[in-house]
Amino acid sequence: MAGRAFFADKDFTWFLGLPRRKVTTPFEGTITHATSFSSVFVRSVQSEKILADLEEKLEEHLRLNPRSPSHVSRNKLALIRYGPFPRVHRVLVLDTKGKMANVVFVDTGNIAEVPSELLHPLPVEFDSVPAQAIPLRVENTPAEQRILFDDFLRRERSAALSGGDSRLEEHELLGRSMQFEQAISSVSPGQTSVTFFFHFAYLVVIAAAFGIIVLLWRKMKRTKERVARSLQLIEFENVVQENSL
Repeated sequence: MAGRAFFADKDFTWFLGLPRRKVTTPFEGTITHATSFSSVFVRSVQSEKILADLEEKLEEHLRLNPRSPSHVSRNKLALIRYGPFPRVHRVLVLDTKGKMANVVFVDTGNIAEVPSELLHPLPVEFDSVPAQAIPLRVENTPAEQRILFDDFLRRERSAALSGGDSRLEEHELLGRSMQFEQAISSVSPGQTSVTFFFHFAYLVVIAAAFGIIVLLWRKMKRTKERVARSLQLIEFENVVQENSL
């Protein structure tokens, strides 16, 4: 589903309706969401200040423009106050189903089903800021690293008290100075050699099995020919004996 929401190439990534965001290298940031063991969304350190300013303006917009009935259609941008500690987010509507809508949070990459009545059309003055979530595919990575993200993922949990309310924050940190290209393909030369060796050994086993099958087939064919000749000789001898009588 997320693949239909964003487009990405070597140097740019963007969501429908938002301007392109150039991907910088080296990249330093945080993992904001994982859609699978090999697909993640990351956000640069520089994005934090951009989003703080944007959220403040979105909050002010909602304060000055009280909720009014509205309809947000598919593939349109919207804003929503959502979460256990409600904050204002920009979202892209992926689909609508009655009173619910599937949306992707363009600044984190999260996909969620939310009540349609919570959605506000995103004012045009707020769609000039590129989506801050960057989609990455951690392909060609050993399975154990795909699951654990050992090379660049560290989870930290901290509890903070603010105004008497407890708040739990989970940070998924991307290793510092990690190259953007390394996140897409992070196979070392040693890992490549080992992979090549196993692939070569696998091909050798397949070739050996095929050779054995061919040898057995030829042996069966020769045996069948010998049996046929033996039967012909027996039949010939029987005919000779009958004629001699």
